[in-house]
Amino acid sequence: VVFIDQLASEDFRSLRADMAILFAVPEAAVRRRLAQRIGRLVLLNATAGDCDYIAPDNRLAGRLIAEHLLECGHRSIGGITFDDRDPGSDFRQRLDGCAEVFDAAGAALHLTRISALKFSDARFRRKLVEPMVKAGHSALIGGCDAIAAELCAAVFAAGKRVPADVSIAGFDDQFYTQFMLPALTTVKYPAEAIGIHLAAVTDELLAGRDGHIRKLVPPILVKRASILNLPHRTEGEEE
Repeated sequence: VVFIDQLASEDFRSLRADMAILFAVPEAAVRRRLAQRIGRLVLLNATAGDCDYIAPDNRLAGRLIAEHLLECGHRSIGGITFDDRDPGSDFRQRLDGCAEVFDAAGAALHLTRISALKFSDARFRRKLVEPMVKAGHSALIGGCDAIAAELCAAVFAAGKRVPADVSIAGFDDQFYTQFMLPALTTVKYPAEAIGIHLAAVTDELLAGRDGHIRKLVPPILVKRASILNLPHRTEGEEE
């Protein structure tokens, strides 16, 4: 296992391999350097036009979340994701998929991009999401479950309730999402299927065949209690 910040090290420059699995989207120049020394590069969890990949269909995942929110009557939606502008990144694809559906329906997606580095520091985490909570949207989307969980905490800190006042959704179906109060609506990525495809392409390579693959694996929408169906509001509840 080699971390991305080790690519320039002496040990890594001497590495030779028939196949490398990249759990990231390194820059195209980095991928080209790797391809000069490694026979086959396979990206996991992301896509790139110049590389094999096995990835969840993140754009479809965004569409599933957006369609569910529209079905529940939401038309003003806020989104927070990490500031990853690479077209093949999972965070970019997820919110692009959401935007496609909302645009087609004439609904508004108000998107904010935040620093992943700052979000990892507890001193900044709440401040990064608070403005979106105060914006008055009926639903909020976190680019991953960790962002969605922080949005839930910020909603409660503001004296509001999820989902009675604000509906919230995330991505990844992390283990803790089912234990949140309320349990979080999110998207599950079939890791087993991704592993099966990776094993198959590895077998092809070992057998002397080309082993090329560009595979998108469909995700699964997990509906839980964090999204309110607006048409079913009882009389007297706030909009």
